[in-house]
Amino acid sequence: MELISIVDCGLCVTLPSDQHVPDWELPLPETWGRLETILTRRAWDEPWSSDLARSASSLDVEELRVCRACGTYYHYRQDHEPHFGEPREPETDWYLRRLTPTEARIYYLTQTLPTGALEYLDGGWLEQRYETIISLLRRNLPRAPDWQIERHIIDSLYLHYIDAQDWEGLKASLIDYPNQAVGVYVVDRIFSALDPKNPMRGLTSSSFKYWDKVSALLGAEPTRGPFLVAVLAKGLSAPGQIMKYFYLTGWEPVSVAGYALSVLRTYAPYQNLDPAIPALAHELQQTNVERQWLREKVRDFLIEYVGAIPERAKTVLAALVSATNEALAVRTHCQKCLTPNE
Repeated sequence: MELISIVDCGLCVTLPSDQHVPDWELPLPETWGRLETILTRRAWDEPWSSDLARSASSLDVEELRVCRACGTYYHYRQDHEPHFGEPREPETDWYLRRLTPTEARIYYLTQTLPTGALEYLDGGWLEQRYETIISLLRRNLPRAPDWQIERHIIDSLYLHYIDAQDWEGLKASLIDYPNQAVGVYVVDRIFSALDPKNPMRGLTSSSFKYWDKVSALLGAEPTRGPFLVAVLAKGLSAPGQIMKYFYLTGWEPVSVAGYALSVLRTYAPYQNLDPAIPALAHELQQTNVERQWLREKVRDFLIEYVGAIPERAKTVLAALVSATNEALAVRTHCQKCLTPNE
């Protein structure tokens, strides 16, 4: 059967990217049962098996499911809590999470045999169709019906290019994408992976080594870091919104400009921001009232970034040519930095 794109799949476009059903919200969505289960295991420390009957009666179970129409994989989990010794009824929770093709292939479907050869636990089904799936995702990104499918396609392509160490593909397909929100999001993923304060950096999978691969891709050419900073700077003037995840409130829409500035602020301590200074100064020089919130954030950011470093003060001063209140505040700070004793 010829594969279709996820954007044309009547099943997958109805499934959230991440869904949780607690005991008191039964029954499970009917759509979950339309996915085909191909692997199962009873605990995280057990090997995956295609013997589906082996875990049929288990109270705790994990499964790998697939939509055969578009080749999208899902991780299914059933967690049972018996509450032994507590005056509470047993509870069961169910989870379904959409996987990228790279995640499915590397974390679930392949294992290295003692001979060094790879074994495909799904019989090689994904491996034989992997490039076709990636090609369909790349071609149909503009047709994504909602932000969840769009994010799945972007994440799928991003991990594919990182795994393949394909900078040109990453740049052409995502970073230079016409909707600048896509480029800003991808740069955020790259910089967050390189952030030495990221608590996940030490958790490197031996099979993927995501953090190492991001570092290798960016470090292969010294101009790539400044180029990504410039992408964020360009995002400061981009219209529209982007969905961002917040720990306490979940997914919320934010402006692309605010998101780009947030990424710049987060990684300022160890990135060269010179490519972004003209765009930041340009924002300070705008007079439209609806952008005042952004001017104030840029003002505070530039003052913090300059600090007491004369070289940074000179760079920022050279870019300031306006007299808005926010620009004057930054100019005053830079001048004091250059003449600290006056």
